[in-house]
Amino acid sequence: MSTTNTVQSLTVETAAEQGSIQVGASKARLKPERIQEVLSAAPAWQLLDGTATLHREKKFPDAVAAMLYSSYVSSLASSLKVQASVRLRGLRVLVTLGSARKNRHPLNEAQLGLAAMIS
Repeated sequence: MSTTNTVQSLTVETAAEQGSIQVGASKARLKPERIQEVLSAAPAWQLLDGTATLHREKKFPDAVAAMLYSSYVSSLASSLKVQASVRLRGLRVLVTLGSARKNRHPLNEAQLGLAAMIS
């Protein structure tokens, strides 16, 4: 027997204010202030290339744990229809949201939601 849950939205509370993050495909451009708000709540993420790319690296005690986490993040991103790059390198899992290529897959609200979920 399998159970499927669909997440439609995620609410993130920050010290400054409450914000709602919609999960799913979104084409709207994000303001730098919005990205900084999420980064303050999820400090493990690094902002690369201005506001184009979020990156996180997580190290695990063994290869099995790293593989399970990378599988979890990939599956979650896929089920939420959020574009994410998940790479497994030994004991490290590298997750990238957005794209460094100009005007190609800019960082969006759904990716910020995923970043908050896996922080």
